[in-house]
Amino acid sequence: MESLPAVLERGIDVHPTNEVIFVDDLDKALEYGDWPKVLLALQWGFLKCTYKELSSDATQAQIEIARSEFPTTIKQEDGSIWCTRLKEDDQRIATGYEIAYAKWISGDPWAAIRAVFVLGGPNDLASLERLLSSHRY
Repeated sequence: MESLPAVLERGIDVHPTNEVIFVDDLDKALEYGDWPKVLLALQWGFLKCTYKELSSDATQAQIEIARSEFPTTIKQEDGSIWCTRLKEDDQRIATGYEIAYAKWISGDPWAAIRAVFVLGGPNDLASLERLLSSHRY
């Protein structure tokens, strides 16, 4: 719920707005966080993968071009180069988790967002009202 003000101000809950987010379907989204929840409906077409894999024979120029969007580079065991937006110490680099869930919005997050849902029970309404009244939108 504490992410709602950021979403209402910037269109997404990360700062800067092109930081990595982890997304999937409704079932996966509901696994995270406590109740009440804020759920974002994003258009898949605006979400980009956080990685690019280059072959072992990639030129330095190709690597530099990839690094402009994917600044962290990791040499894989097979010699290929994994370029990613995840930070160098992130354990999810080049894993199935990054491949399946890590995305980023390269443009305007307001173009990507379709809906914001606040999920909770009747007892959560007062907290939501307090949260919304404490911010100017």
